[in-house]
Amino acid sequence: LPTGLLKGSYLPDEEKAKLLRRELAGEKKYLFCVVARLEKEKNLEFLLRSMKILKEYRGGDFRLTLIGEGPEEKELKKLVKKLRLGDEILFAGKAPNQEIKNYCRASDAFLFTSLSETQGIVLLESMAAGTPVIAVKATGVRDVVVNGKNGYMTQMSEMEFENRLESLLRQDRTWLEQGAVETAKKYEMREIAKWAAVYYNIAIRNRDRNSNCEREGK
Repeated sequence: LPTGLLKGSYLPDEEKAKLLRRELAGEKKYLFCVVARLEKEKNLEFLLRSMKILKEYRGGDFRLTLIGEGPEEKELKKLVKKLRLGDEILFAGKAPNQEIKNYCRASDAFLFTSLSETQGIVLLESMAAGTPVIAVKATGVRDVVVNGKNGYMTQMSEMEFENRLESLLRQDRTWLEQGAVETAKKYEMREIAKWAAVYYNIAIRNRDRNSNCEREGK
């Protein structure tokens, strides 16, 4: 069973989200975000190289906000400089957990390239805020991302990742946003608790059945 989302995850502050968008995007047309610890297994170098390809096609009309801290921050900033993405990549540092939904709501897409997640909780938090996901196919991601419903999965190809993101920007995202929220609702903590109760009841019935069989010598 996944951890489940608190009810408050589904209630982003629209005014805060609008303020964040103005603050983070500035004059840029599009805003993306990722929430991740800045370490090797999060595969953020792949994401930055994908953004370099996107810039070559779109001319830098976007900004990506990296929310998080970690030991790779210095190296990632060096890569940003090398790729000439200084105006497109923003290192926002750590944000309070209760504010993550507002960062997601402010964004056009949530980008995720980690290959090490066992659960897609951060993806679900984004979906709960109504933000579609572009993610590299991996454990945890496959459990929650449904192509064409709440976002898209790609292989470990920077070109494919960029192409899928660019395709998302060209289409009406309303139905993806709705699909994201619908998916996230299935993971609300109350729903997860219901499933836990079902499994416990099945276990109890199986135990009682086995005990009866033992008493009857079966």
